[in-house]
Amino acid sequence: MHEIKIPNPAEQYGKVPAYELVRVKYETRYTMYDEAGNPIGERVEVTYATEKRLAVRGSDLNAKVLSLKEWLEQQLTNDAEALFTIAKAVNVDAKKSKKVTVPRKIILKTLIGMYKGKVKSNPEDEQALEEEFRSWAVREGRWGLGCPNNCGRFWTFKPTEDLKGFEPEDPVAKNPYTDRDGNTHNGYLEWTPQPDGSVIFKCDNCGAEIKLTV
Repeated sequence: MHEIKIPNPAEQYGKVPAYELVRVKYETRYTMYDEAGNPIGERVEVTYATEKRLAVRGSDLNAKVLSLKEWLEQQLTNDAEALFTIAKAVNVDAKKSKKVTVPRKIILKTLIGMYKGKVKSNPEDEQALEEEFRSWAVREGRWGLGCPNNCGRFWTFKPTEDLKGFEPEDPVAKNPYTDRDGNTHNGYLEWTPQPDGSVIFKCDNCGAEIKLTV
């Protein structure tokens, strides 16, 4: 059996790159012709799209990809900048003001709505909103593991809800099912939590038995 010690699930989001929503402008150019087929000019069609991209700050040799933790702290620190970044992602005509004064709870609600979905906290409780956004970010941390038997298989794990361990990002890997012979399996990885908090599973490629310990 291969024994692997897992990293700290609550800190893993500080080791993964952050992706943010940005507004992207696209220009499509068309050549215009007269009735005789001669080019008489050009028409430019402008469209916008919201895309998810790596959160990069700086340029050229000073460019840096932010970790999810760094990106989170940046959003929570600079309220005006955070709101403008969000606005540009969803509003073509968003304009930056030098005197932006926006209640912090508005920014938090907008961030949660864009990146997590529906706000579950009290929308008027700023501290609760920040905790919800932080909780989302922490649970977005991912940990990758290649089969220690060197068979080439690779899995991605996400923090468990209680942040005490990791579980497969693919739910089918651990969801119980019954095969044609009536045998019950804990997903295709035979995911089996142990009383001491560790987990034993089998590689679905080579069959190697692996134990994840805290």
